[in-house]
Order: sequence, then C-alpha cells, then structure tokens
Amino acid sequence: VGTTSLAMLAFLGHGLADPGRGAIVRRGLESLARQQCGDGYFGPAGRQGGVSARNDLHHALATQALLEGVVMGAEGFTRSDLERAVRRLESTELADAAVVTQTGLTLLMARNLGFAVPEAQVARRLAWFDAAPKGGPAATPTLVYQAGRTLLEELSGRRPEAVAMVHGLLERRPDTELSGDPLGWLFASQALVRGKGVN
Repeated sequence: VGTTSLAMLAFLGHGLADPGRGAIVRRGLESLARQQCGDGYFGPAGRQGGVSARNDLHHALATQALLEGVVMGAEGFTRSDLERAVRRLESTELADAAVVTQTGLTLLMARNLGFAVPEAQVARRLAWFDAAPKGGPAATPTLVYQAGRTLLEELSGRRPEAVAMVHGLLERRPDTELSGDPLGWLFASQALVRGKGVN
C-alpha cells in the first residue's frame, strides 16, 4: 500500500491529462481502492485487526493519494469511501514523527477539500511535537522530526514558528544526510516549497 501510494503521489504531480501517465495513475488508484477495508483502513491490517505504525503511515499515504486523485478528476471513488478513510486517520496512534506528520498532512488536506476534520486532530499532532523527544543525539532533531514539524506548522497557519524552522532546514547539509529517512527528505522538500520566500 505504501509503495503504491508514494508512486501514485509522484505521478499525480504530473496530473491525469497525459494518456500514458493518466492510465498508470488510474490503475494505481483502483488498486488502492480495492485494498480499503470496511472500516476505511487501507491494507491488510484492517482485515486482520492488528495495526502498526508503519500500516498507519501507509494508510495516510493511500488516503492522500486518493484525495489528490479525486481532486484531479479520477472517478470511481465515493465520498463515503474517502470519509471513512479520513475518519480512520483520527484514531491513529501517534507513534513517531513520520506517522504524526503524514496523518496530519492528510487530515489538513481533507479539511481543505471540505471534509469535517476537528481542529483538535491538528492540535493533537502539533502537541505531539511539543512533547516528543527530538529523535536525534543530544539536542539535534532528526530530519524527519524537524521537517515534519515545519510542514505541519506551515500548513496549520503558524507562520512565525514555521519561518524559523524553514531557516533551520536550509542550514542542514544534504551531502551528509543522504542516508537518512527518505520521508524526512520528502517532508523537508514539501516544507521548503511551501516556505519559499521567507525572510
């Protein structure tokens, strides 16, 4: 589920108009939709009753991919299917910075698309960053922690805090951190794109 979702998000960046890419995206989204369980969860964990942090991350990625696909005109997905997926995000256990960031990002996207997402869900994720250890040695936050927090601060409208965090991301050295978590780089690039033009 997670790999397919990431691939679909990359292809969705080019839209659905290109006949070759559009067909790939439609097949990928249909594959994700077939893996949605009755409770809204994407993947086998919903069927087996056991949920892990990795599966929660994959569920959030699949939900984001389907939301973006529908915005771009993909058909065959009902609003109730998407609502069940969004509701399922609200009960996610906030296990680590990647899960907190991706579920928060997907919930904020859903809210922007007109889905009812309680403000408490966003606040819960921001509070996690306030209370959580930074995940790195001494006081140095890991990239996924710093980038994830920056992204959620930006998207939730906390501009002053986000500006300082974007500057912190710009000071990191990609050449020394290339072996880090790829999700950290994904969140960092999204945060930097959204934070362009900061002073």
